[in-house]
Amino acid sequence: MIFGARVKEARDLRSLTQSQLAEMVGVDHSTIAYIEADRIKELRPELIEGIAEAMSLPVAFFEDGEDIDFPAGSLLFRARLDMLKREEAEAKAWGSVIYRRVRPLVNRLRVPPVTLPRLSGVTPDEAAAYTRASLGLSHDGPIPHLINAIERAGVLVLAMPIQLPRRDAYSAWVGSDALRPVIVLVNGVPGDRQRFSVAHELGHLVMHQSRPLRIKEIESEAGLFAEALLMPEVGISTDLEPPLTLTRLATLKPKWGVSIQALVRRARHLDLITKRQYTYLFEQIGKRGWRTHEPDNLAIQAERPRAVRKMIEVIYGDAPDYRKVAQDMRLFPHQAKQLVEAHADRSQLPPRGAVGEPRIIEFRKPTLIERN
Repeated sequence: MIFGARVKEARDLRSLTQSQLAEMVGVDHSTIAYIEADRIKELRPELIEGIAEAMSLPVAFFEDGEDIDFPAGSLLFRARLDMLKREEAEAKAWGSVIYRRVRPLVNRLRVPPVTLPRLSGVTPDEAAAYTRASLGLSHDGPIPHLINAIERAGVLVLAMPIQLPRRDAYSAWVGSDALRPVIVLVNGVPGDRQRFSVAHELGHLVMHQSRPLRIKEIESEAGLFAEALLMPEVGISTDLEPPLTLTRLATLKPKWGVSIQALVRRARHLDLITKRQYTYLFEQIGKRGWRTHEPDNLAIQAERPRAVRKMIEVIYGDAPDYRKVAQDMRLFPHQAKQLVEAHADRSQLPPRGAVGEPRIIEFRKPTLIERN
């Protein structure tokens, strides 16, 4: 038996319409609609195999009937601004599929508790300061390993193994009882933009659970939170004192791990430069072509989440048998390998003793007493 929700999920994953899938497997459009609505109880084995083959997924993928609600979360905000319905569905499907593969790992291990705050009635700057304190970070310095810090706070950061144009990341609190904050990252995003996107999503998780705000107001608050988290006023004000030039900003980019444009916006929001100076700096950025691509020699290395790969190592060993991993994940071995390897292994972390070395995320198998 296969489940209609998995067929729709896989179809969204491949960005296919019902009509396109129907044509690929040689049935009417209405047949796919009935399958996704679970209105056909018995399907011919050759049709099931045809659907699986069209989706490049094993039949076992479609036999997973566990009811897990993976909300669209902050995708709802983005979709209402400039995202196409097809793009929204594709991004959500990737997050849902990866979460469904990873959730059993979380259930098999003792994982860090969720310590990320959930705040209301505070400004973005206040929320960012409180979040820094809850993450065990200094109140005024750069954050060298943002993803590492939030993973230690119990945020499940999932990396897509593919690139999705116009979509960098999204977030949601997942689960009906023991809620866990989840951030889904798209592959191939420049490091400075990725760090800002992660901080932006963190702002949604911390501040936007139930407040009835307008969409643009929600996005603006998350952006201000990201600025304050990555560039706290008490730490960055001296660095941004006038005269502020592009040459000086270029030296600050690697220190704070943000784009030159983000530094200019932060300077303006802190009233360290005038509106005229702000406009002039952005004119200079535009003339140099830096609005879409800042100089390669100033590139910030993208961070990779570690927790999922660490869980795989604890359960399956440092050199996992991907046939076994794939069987448990209901994927083909190459797909399980691709998903796991989108996350960092220990060799991809800075060496011990390095400045700003990320801290170890602890996972362990429960003892027999804990299991009982």
